[in-house]
Amino acid sequence: MKQNGYNYSGDESFPRGDPYRVAYLIAGYIQQSLTEKEHDELDDWVAASDDNNRLFGELTDEKNIEAVLSKMKKLNPGAAYQDLRQRLGLPPEKVKNSGKLWTYAVAASVVLAVSIAAYYFSSQPSNNSSAPAIAVTEQDIEPGGNKATLTLSDGAVVDMEGATTGAIKNEFGVTINKSADGELVYASSTTTEIPAKYNTLTIPNGGTFKIVLSDGTTVWLNAASSLKYPVVFTGKQRVVELTGEGYFEVASSVALKTNEKRSFVVKTGNAQIEVLGTHFNINAYKNEGSIKTTLLEGSVRMHGAKGNQAKVLKPEQQGILTPDGTLTVSNNVSTDEVVAWKEGLFKFKDTDIKMIMRQVERWYNVPVVYDGGINGHFNATISRNVPVSKLLHYLQLTGHVQFKISDSKIIVSHTSQKEK
Repeated sequence: MKQNGYNYSGDESFPRGDPYRVAYLIAGYIQQSLTEKEHDELDDWVAASDDNNRLFGELTDEKNIEAVLSKMKKLNPGAAYQDLRQRLGLPPEKVKNSGKLWTYAVAASVVLAVSIAAYYFSSQPSNNSSAPAIAVTEQDIEPGGNKATLTLSDGAVVDMEGATTGAIKNEFGVTINKSADGELVYASSTTTEIPAKYNTLTIPNGGTFKIVLSDGTTVWLNAASSLKYPVVFTGKQRVVELTGEGYFEVASSVALKTNEKRSFVVKTGNAQIEVLGTHFNINAYKNEGSIKTTLLEGSVRMHGAKGNQAKVLKPEQQGILTPDGTLTVSNNVSTDEVVAWKEGLFKFKDTDIKMIMRQVERWYNVPVVYDGGINGHFNATISRNVPVSKLLHYLQLTGHVQFKISDSKIIVSHTSQKEK
């Protein structure tokens, strides 16, 4: 069977399950080509064991990928392919000598290399098997989910989690729907200018939600966030107001059924981000200090508190606005880490433990307290669809920090400290 350019045979002669399938899913994740169902399947595999978590983190690390690709350029692809099959205990396979040999062999080598790693990790005992389990004195804390409340222009409030699929309301020629996928979708059929009427989508702790605005712009909102937006965009700009964190894929002006170009503007705190069409993430949580705009595609202009202060961002750049109004630009940002939440993942690269725990607080809707001064930085990739004890256990494997869940809160302490 051939899926997304990879040859997946489903060969059950390979011991310990189906690493070919795992290889295909991880390769698809790297290529961003997985379907929603495949993404869920990968999440389940990642969450199944600490070794799977560790393997996934290593195989999706940008530096490791670059190193593998660099080595592959020096390989004889045909010989490498047969060598990998031999190491897997599979019989040699005759490959016709054609112009497609390089592409085929390299793709097969990548898949089989991942398979070897998957087999190695699944067959070796964990070096951290003696790591202490998370102390849980009560029921474990489950992850967040698709939760939000919608405040309509007349003040009515709709619980989106409990709302039925289909039309919620029609406002000013715009039908407000909850889709079969659980998204909030505004379908505009009017070209008439109307007075600005606003809706607000509010995401609680432990929630996330996706919305398609009336102009076709798609926004993913993270936990503890909100978006205020007009039911129908009017005027020379499309202006929305964000608190918390959101990922935007901005539609061009043509969706507005007008020939006039209207820039898209996001206001958050003392920052303003202006764009004509692009993909970007804004993190504006108050307890994170700075407002960070990370660009993945296109270009945006980020304005600071001072009227004459502005920076144009390019892909993989991040604009940082500090509380004192200073606006700076950081280059070569790890965008996959920034938007991991949108893909259903926690992804930490040399991330401070307190920054990690702020994410935990928002996603699991649980307070975090510290037993003594805590510091340290961590690298980890783990699904957001696991109970909090699973995430904490993975962090605890480092041996630098320990956790306890008690009285509906998470207690963080150094491993050198004795539990009180």
